[in-house]
Amino acid sequence: MVLNEMELTVLQENFIEKDNKMRRLSHWKRLRDCRNEFFNDNTDATLDNGNNAFYYHLQHKYGIKLSFDNSGNITESYDVVDEKKYFFFLLKYTD
Repeated sequence: MVLNEMELTVLQENFIEKDNKMRRLSHWKRLRDCRNEFFNDNTDATLDNGNNAFYYHLQHKYGIKLSFDNSGNITESYDVVDEKKYFFFLLKYTD
């Protein structure tokens, strides 16, 4: 079977789209697992439902600076502020 250029382009775009989706899902799973562990260890983190405490926990322990939307919800955007700590986060929370 020989694919023409257009068919190949569609296949590549589909692959990239699926890969991006898998990366997003993995990112949210890592955050969810980390957040669950944080709240299990810090039952007194009640300020803003613990979001501020979790935000600073991620920055200081794992080198990740989260972004929030106008409603205070965590978005999928983030900045890595310490690569060594972030690498540890990836090792710990990636399946």
